[in-house]
Amino acid sequence: MRLPALLAFPRVPRPARSTGTDLPPDETVVLDGPDPALRPAPAAADGVHPDGPPGAAPTRPRRWWIWRVLALLVFTTGSALAWSSPEIGWPRTAFTTGFALYYAGSLTRALRQRRAARRTLSSTPPPATS
Repeated sequence: MRLPALLAFPRVPRPARSTGTDLPPDETVVLDGPDPALRPAPAAADGVHPDGPPGAAPTRPRRWWIWRVLALLVFTTGSALAWSSPEIGWPRTAFTTGFALYYAGSLTRALRQRRAARRTLSSTPPPATS
């Protein structure tokens, strides 16, 4: 059984499918969609989405940076405590050290990409005006 029938909702009438050619031009409605930013990006001929301009770094929101820095602080502290305490076993020490190295590497990689993108963008000449 379907959920709307179980909940006793009234049936919703479905509009007849139309190509839009059977309506007069002044009654044709064009639906643009909810938000242009939510539309899928155009794909290239081979079906792959084109990247941004060459050398452009991926844009990361502020919360991405905040969570990575906080995780790095937590796992670095945990790793230092695990290495200094003889009661903590090697699995916890290895995991906290691994996570700390992972977050340090991801932040380092992101900073290098930002710097490279800034150098690339600042070294390109401005477009010619006509």
